[in-house]
Amino acid sequence: MILALAAVASLFFVNALQPNTAGATAFFSAWLLAPYAVLALTLMLIGKERDWTTAVVATAVIVAAGGLLFLTDVIFWRPDAQGGIAVAFTPLYQGVAIAVLLPLCHGLSRRLNN
Repeated sequence: MILALAAVASLFFVNALQPNTAGATAFFSAWLLAPYAVLALTLMLIGKERDWTTAVVATAVIVAAGGLLFLTDVIFWRPDAQGGIAVAFTPLYQGVAIAVLLPLCHGLSRRLNN
């Protein structure tokens, strides 16, 4: 549910950017949805164990909230000419966050469950 809400919000941000062509809209939509697709795939593949499920859900909440807050800041709160570059880098930042947070959350989950 968290990933679905974050994906819909990301599509709202793409709409707010008002890309000029359908191709640009499709590209930005796919690009901003990529981290959520990775998290959903991760949840399907390794989410069978309780500690991994907890880790993926915690990572999803943090990554989604951080990404959406960053996009809100760049697009609405403090828009500027370099905002497009920041939007383009958002999924990369989220990918780094996933790579760092997933093992960290997994370790914390295992420690708390033992």
